Amino acid sequence: MVNYRLIVKGLVQGVGFRPYVAKLCNELGIGGNVYNAGGIVYINGCSSKEAMDELVHRLLVLDGTNAELPLANVIDVEVYQEDAYRGDGSCGTVFHSTTRTVPPVQPGFKIIKSTNDSEVKRLLPIDIATCPNCERELFDPDNRRYRYPFISCVSCGPRYSLMRSVPYDREMTAMSAFSMCTECEKEYNLIGDIRCYAQTIACDKCGPKLIGYDTDMNVLYKEEAFDNAVRVLKEGGIVAIKDPSGYHIAFDPDNEIGSGARLRDYKNRENKPFAVMYDSVTSIKEDCVVSDKEEALLANEARPIVLLDKKNGVDFRDADVIKGSNRIGAMLASNPLQLMLMKEFRCLVMTSGNISGMPVSVDDDVMIKGLKDGYLDYVLSNDRDILYGLDDSVVQVVKGHTQFVRRSRGYVPLPVKLKDREINEAVLSLGGDMKSSFAYGIEDMVYPGGYYGDIEDYDSFLRRNDAISHLGKMLGITGVANKIGDMHPNYVSSKDADVRVQHHHAHVLSVMAEHGLSKAVGVAFDGTGYGTDGTIWGGEFLLCEGAEFKRVGKISPIELVGGDSSAKECDKTAMCYVRECVKRGLLEDSFWGDNAKYQAVLKAVDYGVNVVGSTSMGRLFDAVSVILDVCLINTYEAEAPMMLQACAENYIVEHSENECPDLRCMINYDEDEDIYVADTLRLFADVVKCKNAECDAGAVAFSFHRAIADMVVQMIRRVYESEEAKGVSVALAGGTMNNKLLLGMIIDGLVEMGYDYYINEQVEAGDGGLTLGQMLLTTQ
Repeated sequence: MVNYRLIVKGLVQGVGFRPYVAKLCNELGIGGNVYNAGGIVYINGCSSKEAMDELVHRLLVLDGTNAELPLANVIDVEVYQEDAYRGDGSCGTVFHSTTRTVPPVQPGFKIIKSTNDSEVKRLLPIDIATCPNCERELFDPDNRRYRYPFISCVSCGPRYSLMRSVPYDREMTAMSAFSMCTECEKEYNLIGDIRCYAQTIACDKCGPKLIGYDTDMNVLYKEEAFDNAVRVLKEGGIVAIKDPSGYHIAFDPDNEIGSGARLRDYKNRENKPFAVMYDSVTSIKEDCVVSDKEEALLANEARPIVLLDKKNGVDFRDADVIKGSNRIGAMLASNPLQLMLMKEFRCLVMTSGNISGMPVSVDDDVMIKGLKDGYLDYVLSNDRDILYGLDDSVVQVVKGHTQFVRRSRGYVPLPVKLKDREINEAVLSLGGDMKSSFAYGIEDMVYPGGYYGDIEDYDSFLRRNDAISHLGKMLGITGVANKIGDMHPNYVSSKDADVRVQHHHAHVLSVMAEHGLSKAVGVAFDGTGYGTDGTIWGGEFLLCEGAEFKRVGKISPIELVGGDSSAKECDKTAMCYVRECVKRGLLEDSFWGDNAKYQAVLKAVDYGVNVVGSTSMGRLFDAVSVILDVCLINTYEAEAPMMLQACAENYIVEHSENECPDLRCMINYDEDEDIYVADTLRLFADVVKCKNAECDAGAVAFSFHRAIADMVVQMIRRVYESEEAKGVSVALAGGTMNNKLLLGMIIDGLVEMGYDYYINEQVEAGDGGLTLGQMLLTTQ
């Protein structure tokens, strides 16, 4: 007989790991115990060496995909062995942890009380969509949890959004307010039961309950509260729904009353499409084109919103749902309450319960105020606290790659594992001000936080700070060696930064961090980022190696009026482009002529009033959108580029590429600055000429995308001519890379040339991914 002590690291809490170990050890004839400690698991076992070795093997194959325990991801098992045979056939132990004596190993195998041992790095559990077993019980009239909207087990349910601290035990979660009834306690302690040591175990007798509020502030409970929500939705009303990680706001998109305009007024969300929850993949396929990979994403345990191409002719009765977009952000139910709702509807708008640009609301009082103010018609709440709010994650598939638009519920707080790099001491990266996030770095793990909107808003700023403290506590971090932020001198996020990183360098570094690249030619396209020369960058080609980068290419610089505010007023940006084209002799001064606003812009630029230099790709897309009458103002971030993309995609569905004008973007070499410059100003002038020639806007939009993609490939070819860049991989980064059409064209061009390329696939290409790139500067 031998006595083993195993220290198991990885995602091993909140996934049914301890009950699995207990059941497995009983099958293998191993005596001992298992317990949580901090964020890891300890196993003390006694049996034959063969049995103990098999246990270790069975644990090591749990890689997050193993059918034995699909959500567990074991990254390391430390094994300590000692001869522990006693003449009486029992097993003794001589092992001691650094903080307490290990419990004696007794015959049989037990789950015992957790401890709060600390360790350097932890994997914390994510919120997990309702599993098939619980869904089956939810709709089984003979089951005691029939239609109980908080049903869960060891394999599913909320985790991180309910946790106060580690280890993941009931008393450390929002479930501590609910004492188990006799029946639940019996299931909790029964080895082999699907709710054995399920910390969210509950039933109608002892668990959380639904609470409904109507417009007269009448309070309803349980089934009556639910039935009233369904009635209001079917009558065309707007209902706020408290889900495990935050509020959603729902209405029926096919109801003839049309509640979309009222909800847009409440959320201050003029045009951005709403997400739509469907009752099944079959219904989604009726409205959208769905690939096998997209279908798998829709159904995975995170249940993200998946951006899908809308089928021709499909629309909702309420025109305010997707506002003419050619894509639908589709999702499936992720929790029991949503599953119950979707038994009543084919689809529902299911948008986050917040004001646009702010993080998701977790506060009952905020929703009740919306009810009193007349924006909402009903609030379906419950009496379980949300300790950590998380928005729905948003993903899309581009050329077979999964790309995050927003990384949040179902993925936070999973870390990104660095390849061949380590962080010596704990570090906090602060991201940027827009689409703000943060991340902690420990050893070879980077833990990105969720989405906190624009932190120039004070409430968003406070929520983000609370989240930083919360995740730090969960990871056992009491202090950090460095805080790393963006170079922009006015960013709120970076005011406490010890180290500052250039914005686009961080974008490229995030791709390099994901894929273990030591050197890359980075293509970083977005709307704004403070450059090393004090101008606004956003159309950049950077040769990156380690902590250093060289700017080897850019698009045509332009003088913009209004600085960052030009991100909203697309027409002002277009006027600045026309002015520069006229100045260079590329256009005649006749496009806007005596237009008062145009004349004001000319004077502002001439006198240098609130003028900033810019090489922003996002602003170029804005300007082209205005010229083609696609979009005049960004009511939400990147609206004009998205509409321009949709215009191009809609055109090409019914036309040949050969029908589009042949637009090209030349590349010149600036000897004074030692840099390649893509002549996007001339390209813009050609777009204006196409407009004046009455070319189809869709055809021009498509040609513009193609010209930018071709320019990227040709720029890479030119950069590769230098000895220092030859053969280096290409990293495609920045928010503009969320343009599925453009990114797909660039990838096709790079593949045709035989160039290796990489994109972000674990964090956002946009500003949410900055934190990972900033972190890379601290590694060795």
